[in-house]
Amino acid sequence: KLKEFGISKNDQVVGSVFRFVMEKRPFLWIKTAKEILLEFPNIHFVLIGGGGLFEAVKLEIQNENLSERIHLVGQTNLVKLWLDRMDLFLMTSKIEGLPNVLIEAQGFGVPVISTNAGGAKETFIDGLTGKLVTNPDSSSIAKEVIEKLFNEAWLKNASIKSIENAREKFDKNAMFNNLCNIYDNL
Repeated sequence: KLKEFGISKNDQVVGSVFRFVMEKRPFLWIKTAKEILLEFPNIHFVLIGGGGLFEAVKLEIQNENLSERIHLVGQTNLVKLWLDRMDLFLMTSKIEGLPNVLIEAQGFGVPVISTNAGGAKETFIDGLTGKLVTNPDSSSIAKEVIEKLFNEAWLKNASIKSIENAREKFDKNAMFNNLCNIYDNL
């Protein structure tokens, strides 16, 4: 599947998994990718998912002549395959609850960059396993992606710490203990 998109084992990949709806801000995601590609044209961006805006997103990518670098996978059961290949996970949502996708990405060792939506900041350790972008514009997000993507030591450490963070905070035992503590404190 990776070769189908022209992604080699040495290419850098920034990706995301989401429903293509306005709350997830797919057009901000694309605008951010475009800004990064202007400076670093060899990065690959991968979007996984489906939804009402899928065709509009596809058209936007085509109109911007970015089809060689921003790849739409669609809905797939091979999410783990894609997460295993990502160097960074990027979420640009406006509204979230507790985004499981950020926990899942970290569980597979993928550091995250996220806008400050809902409980996003509760899922990672800012600066260590990811980066919270408080100014949700494409330039601010692009700056953080570039800063983290090209810091090899940070990426390697963040990958290891991401797995630890996801398991320490969100495995079933930790979640059970947290729930028990809530009830005990009531």
